[in-house]
Amino acid sequence: MSLVIAVVAADLPAAAEIMTFDVRGNQQIRDEPGWSVLAEGRIDVGATERLRTKLNVQPLPPGTIVYFHSPGGSLSEALRLGGLIRERKLNTSIGAASPSQRIPGQPFHWIDIQQGICFSACAFAFLGGVERFAGKGLYGVHRFFDPSGRPDPDAMDRAQIMSAALLEFVRGMGADPALLSEMVKQGGAGMNILALDRLDALRVTTPFSQTRWEIVAENGAIVARGVIQDRDGRHVMEFGCRTLSLGRKELTMRASHFSRRLQEYVAHEITSKGLPLPAFRIRTKTLLVASGVVFQEFPLEDDAIIGAPQYHQGQLTAVIRVTPRILSFLETATHRVGVTFSIEGAPWHISSASVIGDYTNGRKMVLDFAKTCS
Repeated sequence: MSLVIAVVAADLPAAAEIMTFDVRGNQQIRDEPGWSVLAEGRIDVGATERLRTKLNVQPLPPGTIVYFHSPGGSLSEALRLGGLIRERKLNTSIGAASPSQRIPGQPFHWIDIQQGICFSACAFAFLGGVERFAGKGLYGVHRFFDPSGRPDPDAMDRAQIMSAALLEFVRGMGADPALLSEMVKQGGAGMNILALDRLDALRVTTPFSQTRWEIVAENGAIVARGVIQDRDGRHVMEFGCRTLSLGRKELTMRASHFSRRLQEYVAHEITSKGLPLPAFRIRTKTLLVASGVVFQEFPLEDDAIIGAPQYHQGQLTAVIRVTPRILSFLETATHRVGVTFSIEGAPWHISSASVIGDYTNGRKMVLDFAKTCS
């Protein structure tokens, strides 16, 4: 049985007619460490075996990210594909590849991951990931329907069999079976695109961090602090209020990211090569805001950065002036907020880092704190 959509998201790259799998090496996706697989196109019968063949020829380490960009396809094949992804301990995300671009002075090309879709049957293949991230994509489900429109006396029986298989698959992948109820909210000709907070609640996406928000007193000042804990360590997103000349006040945001990879790299360069602290330049690059169904990225203006970003023993820290423009983004965000660092002069696998905090419980605290600093 196929799940087919009749809506196409505007401004998204077109997906291929059948699913293709493009294995990309370590250096080939900008700002993404490790290996990746670009899975693009309609999930056709045979897609799973094509991926299995590629993985047998080029074994990929656990944690490799499979980026889906697909309008749907064969539901039964999607379950097989998700099963293979889980068997090989791969992760999943949603995103489409930009056109390849040459890296100056290097023999390979790099690509960016841009917004993609994972609709219909793809939504279930996506669940195969051990860890699952919405990334820059849209995730949508809808009811079963027969695109031919022909009467079928056995359709009800097949739908019941498929519903039972879906229920078993969703449970087995660790998602909430309530996901199936989201399918019936939209007819076959439409698409129920789930918001980011709903994806988290249904365990469709896996939490990549936990954030604890609190108001604390530090060095005689009051700050609103979000402490983020993930597998890489402890990170901080902190809002403060500093006094300027003539008694004016200014809201600031301090973003601090601990990068074990960067710490290990620096230690290696110093101890094994006898080099001084490696010369790389750190820039605060973008503000990340998640509200509704997708992450958005906003470049940070130079005048929003207070002083130069700092590095110390694996810790990247930047202080940002919360301009009216940035505050407006924080007011509209409902799900997550963050800051991305760009590390220039470092090797590819530590060329970027992000501080991303869960904003659901901290939003009111941050905005109330901002009102006191005006």
